[in-house]
Amino acid sequence: MDTLVQGYNLIESMDDCTYVSVPTHVKASSIGAHYRHHLEHVQILLQNLHDTTVDYDCRPRSCKIEQDRQFALCYTQKLIEQIKNLTEHDLDKTLVVAHRTCTQDETRCAPSTLRREILFLVSHTIHHYALIKLIAESFGAHIHKHFGVMPSTLVHLNQN
Repeated sequence: MDTLVQGYNLIESMDDCTYVSVPTHVKASSIGAHYRHHLEHVQILLQNLHDTTVDYDCRPRSCKIEQDRQFALCYTQKLIEQIKNLTEHDLDKTLVVAHRTCTQDETRCAPSTLRREILFLVSHTIHHYALIKLIAESFGAHIHKHFGVMPSTLVHLNQN
């Protein structure tokens, strides 16, 4: 949940133009596109709590999240509230995760738990935050040096 709050705070601090703009000097998606992508992974996981299978490839790919910063912020708040309401029992729920690993093969499935998938999503989200940071900085934004950095990396750096 802390990771979602970090993203919320960054997106809230920027203007609408920065959120939707695509860098012209590199081939990259907009901040909104990266933010949408990670939010939809969280959405898919939380939507499928009552099912047995979570398929990250079956995302809605909502243009509204990508193009409307205020909508993305409201959506983030809803996801944070859903995560806050998870119980230990919920976190230990077993799931089957479906995911395409290449274009030639069928979807692969593997057993998991909600807790394990949340760990995956934290890593996935931070990866996209690192890209968001690069894009934001290319537009002249000053982003905190720890944004988009894995907690394990921060701990390692603090030990040295």
